[in-house]
Amino acid sequence: MKTLKHIAKAMAGGSLLAAAAVAPQAHAHKNHDHGGGAASRMQQLEDQLRLLKRELADLKAHQEGHHQQMMELEEWKQQAGVEIGAHPKHDNLLFFRGGYARLMTDRGKDVLPSPNSSAAKGQNGFYIGAGFEHNLSHDIFGLTEGTMLDGTDLLGEVMFEYKRFAQGNSLLTDSDQGVVVTQLAPNKAPETSTVTQFTISAAPKIRFLRDSIIRPWIIPVGFAVHVVSPPSDGVTVFNPGLMFGAGAEVNLWKNFYAGADFRYHVTPGSESSLSGVEDTDTDGLTAGGYIGFGF
Repeated sequence: MKTLKHIAKAMAGGSLLAAAAVAPQAHAHKNHDHGGGAASRMQQLEDQLRLLKRELADLKAHQEGHHQQMMELEEWKQQAGVEIGAHPKHDNLLFFRGGYARLMTDRGKDVLPSPNSSAAKGQNGFYIGAGFEHNLSHDIFGLTEGTMLDGTDLLGEVMFEYKRFAQGNSLLTDSDQGVVVTQLAPNKAPETSTVTQFTISAAPKIRFLRDSIIRPWIIPVGFAVHVVSPPSDGVTVFNPGLMFGAGAEVNLWKNFYAGADFRYHVTPGSESSLSGVEDTDTDGLTAGGYIGFGF
């Protein structure tokens, strides 16, 4: 029995010794595992930080590239005369005109209409017309860049207008007697004739103060062709000439404009080789207003 007790005691002591020997190793192994997990997590955090820094650097580079592109676009648009975020300046215009017209010399010398008729003596009338202008240069091909005239545009204008001056008796009647004086149609009733002109013109136009609400302009000289009615004594209707003009327009709302202008037409006399109308002076002027639509 004593022997068994000694054996049990020996086994218990061995177990205690084994446990005491194994415990430090297990604790060390546990500590080793805990330290390895922390190091792994730290490595992951460092990797994520490096990735985040790389993404931030890429984003910054992208923003710098985008900013550079915007600067280049803004510079290009400014050179083209359009500011970013601003309303278009409506460099081109479609317009409709109307107002007062006057012949500087009446047609009393012409056979058509009759020299004694009211049509021959009429010099005052009205005109209606339309046209469009197209921008050719924002600085007159560099002449006004950096000067006090910066903001001056050069445009090309094409226009047509109809002018009516007076109406009266024609060649077939004697206005004093009211009877037919020609033998071609002795029973024909008195006829009337109307003095009119149809003008087609093309001209350069210089317009100032591009960014202003009010934009004045001038036409230094332009080319015009007048079609007269009744025909001249030479039985021709075409007469070329020169045109000068000045005016101003106001931007009323969005692309809607209103303006006023004055134009003077000069045509060569019958002695000139350029004149197409025999003994008929078509010099005249117009003064009126217009409405336009910018585009």
